[in-house]
Amino acid sequence: MLLTRPNDSRHVVVILAAGYSRRLGQPKQLLHKAGQPLVRHVAQLALQTQPSRVLLVVNPTLAAQIQPIVQDLPVECVINPQAEQGMTSSLQVAAHTLNADQSLSQSTEQRSDKRHVMVLAVDQPCLLYTSDAA
Repeated sequence: MLLTRPNDSRHVVVILAAGYSRRLGQPKQLLHKAGQPLVRHVAQLALQTQPSRVLLVVNPTLAAQIQPIVQDLPVECVINPQAEQGMTSSLQVAAHTLNADQSLSQSTEQRSDKRHVMVLAVDQPCLLYTSDAA
């Protein structure tokens, strides 16, 4: 699957990385792709799209292991305290984070603007970035 940068540079990327990987038996987020943890690989791909912001939604159990892996990247780790509820709860945490920040920093007119959001799952190791739309 190819990622391309949206035409509107005001996009936000949300990376879903709060799963518990029960079927796999080990955290998918920490598996390696090209010599680095998958969570870092996907975060770097997301950053290549030149987003205004990247949210990395993680579960509370792995937060302490994941945060150091991406600490040097402009990525915001957001903990989903109800990660066991599934992917929808992670999307809700991301939406709440984005809406809360938008409400604090923008006027009523600006809040009505539509925001473009790219959602990525951390368990997509075959993602590639291309600067040209196919």
